[in-house]
Amino acid sequence: VTLVDRFCETVVTPTIDDSFARLADYCHVRDACLTMKREVIADVGVWNAKKNYALHCLDVEGVRLQTPKIKIMGMSAVKSSTPSMVRPLLTDAIQILLTGTQDELWTFVERAWESFRSASFENVAFPRSVNGLVEYADAEKSIPIAVRAALLYNRLIQDHPQFDAIRDGQKIKFCYIRVPNRYQSNVIAAPGGCPAEWKIETLIDYHVMWEKAFLESLRELVAHVG
Repeated sequence: VTLVDRFCETVVTPTIDDSFARLADYCHVRDACLTMKREVIADVGVWNAKKNYALHCLDVEGVRLQTPKIKIMGMSAVKSSTPSMVRPLLTDAIQILLTGTQDELWTFVERAWESFRSASFENVAFPRSVNGLVEYADAEKSIPIAVRAALLYNRLIQDHPQFDAIRDGQKIKFCYIRVPNRYQSNVIAAPGGCPAEWKIETLIDYHVMWEKAFLESLRELVAHVG
């Protein structure tokens, strides 16, 4: 790390600064405004795409870390659209992927599934903002899945004035449910949690939710690592 840091300070940074200075002179700018600084030094990393990566960081912007930490950018583990329970699970899985063994990852996934399959609707459902409820109210196909789930919720509470209907622009949570079911739908949504009398946890398709929320993201990274 010391060697890489010194190389960045004595070779890379001066070269970049000189290039920016020559560019500023060529463009006749009044104030040179382009600068770069070294971000992290890591010993292990995995990339899905630009600005979508995970790094095992040893040094962050010149600060040497006593305990290395994982930096995650653009992945499901740090996205608000990922279920609240899944984000920390993905973070832990990425930590094992970068620093552990394949057996450790298999064991972790098995334990994580056991906790996921008994979690509540609020913890496993996908957070979304929903728009188009009026536009799609009478549509029969090509309805965005979150909108379809919200429209079902609004129909179900029509006889329950104590519950507020979902409105355009509102934050909701939706999840897949097993079919066939009494609602004749494979998805359902709620502003927060579903009414207790619905006993929605007995209908959640935990296998589909686990696949879409956790395994799809993890499989992509595992494929890169081999």
